[in-house]
Order: sequence, then structure tokens, then C-alpha cells
Amino acid sequence: MKMTGPKNNRQGSSPKTSGSPRVSRQKTAPTGTRRRQTTDITYGSRANERTQGGRQQLSRDEMRRRSRLIKMKKRRIKRLIALFLGVTIIIAVAVTLSLTVFFHIDNVAVTGDEVYSSEDVIDASQINIGDNMFMTSKKKAAAGIESTLPYVETAEIKRNLSGTITIKITAATAKLAIDNGDSFTLVSDKGKVLEDGLMTIGDGIIIIDSSPVVSAVPGENVEFQDNDDLGIIKNVLALLDSNELSGITSIDVSNHSNIKMVYKERVTVLLGLSSSVNDKMNFVKAALTRLDSDNPDFTGSIDFTIDKKAYLSPQREDNTTIPFLLP
Repeated sequence: MKMTGPKNNRQGSSPKTSGSPRVSRQKTAPTGTRRRQTTDITYGSRANERTQGGRQQLSRDEMRRRSRLIKMKKRRIKRLIALFLGVTIIIAVAVTLSLTVFFHIDNVAVTGDEVYSSEDVIDASQINIGDNMFMTSKKKAAAGIESTLPYVETAEIKRNLSGTITIKITAATAKLAIDNGDSFTLVSDKGKVLEDGLMTIGDGIIIIDSSPVVSAVPGENVEFQDNDDLGIIKNVLALLDSNELSGITSIDVSNHSNIKMVYKERVTVLLGLSSSVNDKMNFVKAALTRLDSDNPDFTGSIDFTIDKKAYLSPQREDNTTIPFLLP
């Protein structure tokens, strides 16, 4: 009977016999492992190919969508351009028709103050029957009337789609006169020259003393050497009107540090700086009203150069004055 060695000997060194089944199993185990790894690698590469193929398919879809969007945008732009061109053509045709076929002037009406005849006003406006209403310049027509007809202060022109042009006239008010020595130049309260070379002037006209006159053409604004003169004169006139102070016969603006007025041709009113006149006119009116009540024949001057003070200087027989404070 053949005896085998102990089990520990089997766990020791393996016999070198090639036909041993144990050796065969030990060799096949790592081989099987390598095959599984190869298989796994193969499957992974195929999965990557499928994933990459899916991404390529998705990119193509996106490109198709983007292409469709671009085409839609181009179509919209073309439609907008076509719409814009169509509207432009329609507007151009409408404007052309309105300037050539429609909106002709059939009638010219003159309203407002009757300073000149309607024929004179229409002639000065250079508006003709049959002209196109919208090709006629309202500003130019109004300027022509105001410069050609001096006693027209303003001319307001309105269009009516019925074919009527309406001209509203506002007359100029003769308020001022410039003493030229041998004649007078008549000026409106807005500074417009009405007439030149007059030998006499009417009642209620205020004589102006100013810097030398540079230009006094009828139909245009008077121009002084000192450009501020006209503004000061207009401001004083506005204050007289707003305070309802009448009786002023002359205004002297030749010295802007001491504006003067003459009241009822017998009282010289000293106002001081031109910039302080606005704050004094109400007080001036009250003082003159009181003076007319207390001493209606007073002749001399009243000094208002100090704020809220009035110093009277009566004219004496020797043409001297003695100032005293108006109580």
C-alpha cells in the first residue's frame, strides 16, 4: 500500500509533473482574468463610440434648428424692409399729392384790428389764391406784413384745411417819441418804429431821452447806441401799466445809474439805478397820489433813490430847490 504524505506536504512545493490538474487550474485563472479585462475594454470602446455618435447626431439637430432660426430672422427682416419701403412710398405719394393737387388756397380772410385795408394786408403777406397751403410760409408772410405795415404790431396766420388762410392783425400802440431836435420819431410800446420825421405828436405820448439813435426805420425796432436802453424803457412802461400810474410825460434812460421820469410836466421823479426801479414803482405811485392831494400845484423834484424814502425839492423863483423829506 502506497502511503501519501501529510497534507502539509501538499501545500508545500508543487510537483513538476506537467499533467497535474492543480497546476492547470492555477494557470488558467489569470488567463481568464485577462480575457475579462479585454472584453471589458472592448465593451467600453463600443459604448464610447455609441456616445460619440449620439453627440454628433445632437450637434446636427442643433445646427438644423439654428439654420431654421437664421432663415426665419432673414425672412422677418425682408418683410420689415418691404413694409418700410411700402409705407415710405405711400407717404411720399401722399405728400406729393398734397403739395401739387390738394390743399390749394381758395380764400384769404383778414381779422383783428382794422389798421389797414384787407387788400393792403394780403398784398404785404404775398399770399396768393391758388398757392399750396403748406408751401406757404406763415413766418415769412407775417414778417412781411409787420415790416411793410408799421402800425401792425403782430400778424398771426392760421391755415384751415377748407382752403382758407386767416390773418389776425394786432395794431401797434403809439406810446413813445424820440425828439430829434427838428422832428419826432414815433415808437410803439414794444419799441417798433411807426413813423419818422413828424413835426408834432399827440397827447399821451412819452418823450424818450436816451443814448444816440442808431437806426429808426419804420416797421423795424428802434436801435440805440446803448443796447440796454430799449429794454429799460420797455420795463418802465410795463411797471407804469401794471401800477396804473398815468401822467408820465417823459422818461430819461441816458444814465442807467439814475433813471428819471417827468410827471405832468412839472415834477421830476428821480428813481436811481435801473435795477432798483421794479421795487420802487408802487411807492412812487403812492407818493405822487398823495402829492396831488396835498399840493396839486407842486413843481420841483422828488428823489426816490433811497429805498422807501421820498425827498421833495420844490422849485423856487430863482430855479433853486430845497429838499425835504415827504412825511
